[in-house]
Amino acid sequence: PRVAFVLCNMRRQSLHLTSPLMILLVLLLPLAQAGFWGSDADEGGSEHCSATSKWACGSDYDETLFDDGHHFEFEHKEAHSDYNKMGVKEATSGNIKAALGLFRAAALYSPFRGDVWANVGLALGDTYNALSPSEQRKQGLALLREAVAAAEVGLMLRNEPSKAGFERAARTLRSEFGSSQCLATDCARYKRENKALARFKTDLVEAASIMCPDAASVTVAFTEEERRLGLIKAETMRTVLRIMKVCGVVSLKDVFRPDMLRLVRRAHDEDLERVQRKEDLDLANPKSEEDVERHRVASRSHLRYEVKLELKPPYNLPSFFANRFALSAAKALLGNQIEIDTFSTVTSFPGSPHQTWHADVGHLFERRVMGPEEHLHPQGLVLVIPLEDLTHKTGPTEFVAGSHVQMPIDYWEGQDRQPITPRLTIPAKLGSVVLFDLRIRHRGTPNRSKVARPIVYLSYVHHWYRDRVNFKEKQTRSFDLLPTVSSKKLLMRQDALEYIMQLEQALADAGVDVAALQSAGGYKQVDLKA
Repeated sequence: PRVAFVLCNMRRQSLHLTSPLMILLVLLLPLAQAGFWGSDADEGGSEHCSATSKWACGSDYDETLFDDGHHFEFEHKEAHSDYNKMGVKEATSGNIKAALGLFRAAALYSPFRGDVWANVGLALGDTYNALSPSEQRKQGLALLREAVAAAEVGLMLRNEPSKAGFERAARTLRSEFGSSQCLATDCARYKRENKALARFKTDLVEAASIMCPDAASVTVAFTEEERRLGLIKAETMRTVLRIMKVCGVVSLKDVFRPDMLRLVRRAHDEDLERVQRKEDLDLANPKSEEDVERHRVASRSHLRYEVKLELKPPYNLPSFFANRFALSAAKALLGNQIEIDTFSTVTSFPGSPHQTWHADVGHLFERRVMGPEEHLHPQGLVLVIPLEDLTHKTGPTEFVAGSHVQMPIDYWEGQDRQPITPRLTIPAKLGSVVLFDLRIRHRGTPNRSKVARPIVYLSYVHHWYRDRVNFKEKQTRSFDLLPTVSSKKLLMRQDALEYIMQLEQALADAGVDVAALQSAGGYKQVDLKA
């Protein structure tokens, strides 16, 4: 069969299929063997396990609950295998079935690469061509729709050759299955998305009203095949990217195992009690009006608090912080040069009110008027993982659709009382997640139930970005003596490094082997990719 696979953008694109935190977990945590990565712990990792180490070597948690059940044929490899190159080799040898599997693996681990999605589409087209006439009638429509979607994802990721792939797949689909045949499985959603995208640059308000009129319109469910393979297929990824572009928020159904999250909830409740004892706080007390802002705990409204998570089981297991579906969606939007910035829980206690409308962070260039025609990709995304069903009684988060797009100063603030785009209150059952653009305006809604409502608040950000707004850094005592607010702001980052150096020196003076607490540094910073 004809093969025309794309090899563009290969410079800087070799696959590095593990994040720095994941490397450490594989090395240091035998517990991680039960995770979906299927990795074996390094024999030398035991030297890092001690009473003072944050990296535990054992756990009371049932390890099988942290295996998501997905055992994809092409698993996460430390050797920087490039599945795309391997797929091209198979395709040029005429082995399209093997090539398609490899291209899908490449799309799983490098979903930000338009050339990879282009190759998925081409391989699907050639798979269709290789079928017998009877098999084409049975399987052909689904294959070609997926080929169309793969090419459209490639185009959204700025791979220009994907345009020819789209035209070829669409032309074949309509010539074989009828000129009126829809190019997508969910035709109504596809037409709505196309209509919204056509208006996005000229009329954001109308685009948001078309694309995201309600919570159901920004909710995505994975197919049985996706769950079996453990990957996001092209039709689903196309929808995720389109919703995020116009609406700024998407809900992904049934991403985690509920029994796994119940264990996380149990650990969270125990840790929250411990933090309150240590900080001498009574967070659930409705009479408390204390405005808390400490290194690990910060108030987000009355009876609503954010608490940083510790890097210990179960929070530091890859199947939790690097869930296959959630991370794939995040990487498609941000690339693989990403890190986890915020890693915390936000607990809304019974009686907590509406929050004020806010965005977690501002735009990168606040004083520049942009608009949808110059819309920038986000500096980061927040993954909300509910540890309790988010219902209208427990208080889900409410979003202003489209407000992640930068408009003239105070444009969105002026819409808080009379919004011009839909407000989306997104419920989510235990196991589902909400992914949103850091810049979108949102607020917590009241918890009218009798139980606390914790959510995990995990942000994936570009490696060059850091949220400096929502928690205080630890600074030296000398920081307090700086003469002006301007001096403090300018020297904040350097002083935080000075604090670490002073702390290390104090430990060394007390006889602690500081080097034994540090990473051996057996990696190059430039090689670390998620």
